[in-house]
Amino acid sequence: MVSTIGRSWTVRFNDSLKTFMLLFRQRTCSLLIPFILLALPADRASGNQDWSNTDIGPSVGSVDITDGTFTVVTDGADISDVSDGFHYVYQTLWGDGQVVARVVDIGSGSNAWCKAGIMIRETLTPESSYAMTVLQESEGGSAAFQWRPHTGDLPNSSVFSTDVVSLPYWVKIVRDGDHFSGYLSPDGITWTQQGTTKTIRMGANVYAGLCATSCVPGELRTFTFDHVEYEGLGCGEQTILFEDAFPWPDIDGTNWPIADGATLAYAGAGDSFILMNGHPFGGDMIESRAIDLSSFSGAVLSYEYKRRDTGWEDDLIFSYWDGSTWIEIARQTGRQTKMDAYQQMNIHLPIGALHKDFRFHIRSIGNASDDESHEDWHIDNLQIAGWTVSTLLFEETWPDIHEDPLKWTTFGTEVDTLGENEPTPPYSLHLNTDDAIVSHKIDLSSYSHAVLTYSYERAGTMESPEEGDDLVCMYWKGPSYRELYRHPGGGPDMMHYEKVTVPLPPEAMHSHFKLCFECIGDMLFCHPTEQEEYDDWFIDDIELRVWR
Repeated sequence: MVSTIGRSWTVRFNDSLKTFMLLFRQRTCSLLIPFILLALPADRASGNQDWSNTDIGPSVGSVDITDGTFTVVTDGADISDVSDGFHYVYQTLWGDGQVVARVVDIGSGSNAWCKAGIMIRETLTPESSYAMTVLQESEGGSAAFQWRPHTGDLPNSSVFSTDVVSLPYWVKIVRDGDHFSGYLSPDGITWTQQGTTKTIRMGANVYAGLCATSCVPGELRTFTFDHVEYEGLGCGEQTILFEDAFPWPDIDGTNWPIADGATLAYAGAGDSFILMNGHPFGGDMIESRAIDLSSFSGAVLSYEYKRRDTGWEDDLIFSYWDGSTWIEIARQTGRQTKMDAYQQMNIHLPIGALHKDFRFHIRSIGNASDDESHEDWHIDNLQIAGWTVSTLLFEETWPDIHEDPLKWTTFGTEVDTLGENEPTPPYSLHLNTDDAIVSHKIDLSSYSHAVLTYSYERAGTMESPEEGDDLVCMYWKGPSYRELYRHPGGGPDMMHYEKVTVPLPPEAMHSHFKLCFECIGDMLFCHPTEQEEYDDWFIDDIELRVWR
């Protein structure tokens, strides 16, 4: 069974082995094939479920996450110029995906152009390209889809909703390759796209999450979100390449061959960390060993930091070696309030970092005009993870009323407009009892793993599948088909499609893979004169993504 709860997907299969009879039926003949359903590993989650938060540009904010409610308290300059000032609550997103949230409240303040919504952006720098869907207090309650197509550009014209938006209200942002779309909904079910889909070239690894700004520097405002859902459909399996929790009593000389001024500190109760202090003539520094990133499509540097003892312009800087020079990738600024709790950061490494001799260093700097007061920084739980990006190997949205004979062999199925609220209108695949569709051969032998996604609907406005009249998704593993997922009949009629995400088992990764959907039911055993009663299923938006 596949269950979709919150922002993760879990795949569970029956532990016992069962034998079925698979029927392929055409108008003139039938073919029965025995096959076995194998038990497969359970519980594979999609995406990183740990939320990070940070100030982007001139802004000072924080977030509290309690029982699914996100409370963001922040000021901020705005998100409307060549650089931004807002607070960002985010996760890393690899490949395609989306973020959904309900904006419950935007608090009170002096600027009606304050913004609260969701955003996908390429980097955590203020000038980064992005796409966002936000709600505002202006115009009695308005919404906008806004985007910056290139780093440092002015944002393109926002497309405002034509109706007054009354809170609470739902927002959604979707990435599909370089295509970004924004949506609004009063109930989280019926969605209306804002404007048109925009093309923004971003790397495979980006950031996705909640954005909020009061549009008045120094004026804090409280924004409330709930029903926050993150779907990262294109993320590959990560490999941990480097990690250090800085255990007491010594700095690990293997991980850190160079440590100049940085020390290991102990706060009790098992809490040890790297302590760094700035100085106008160099400051503390620690440098990592070489890490081979040459075989990975992307990598993320994660760490926790805490700012102690305020100092003017005493910054904490992360840089990496690109083969000829050190390149800055992250900076935590001094001159801000002391932090009582650690904050987590997830930094995507740029393409130039993905080489065999990657190294990074952390250093603290001080203000040359102040030799006495320097910022103290605590750093803990540092990690680098690499991954490979997915490739869309197979896709079907049924763009016209005919099945593509170069992709499919069909047994009684039809392409029509009888489904309700197709994800890619107007057509979808329509199956009745005993109908089946089988893909042509797909070579998966050179890939490490694959994920199948598709959307399905039970009945819509047509005939309701009865108990036992099931929709079954299978794959070919010679000499038989094996079941991936079964949608049971007898459930409530659906007026909207539901997306399913199924990781393929290792047995499917071969050169003769085929995908099959079949409607299997009681008509296998009924009298021919009783075959006027149909049980209707609909399928749309099939994707097969692979990783090497």
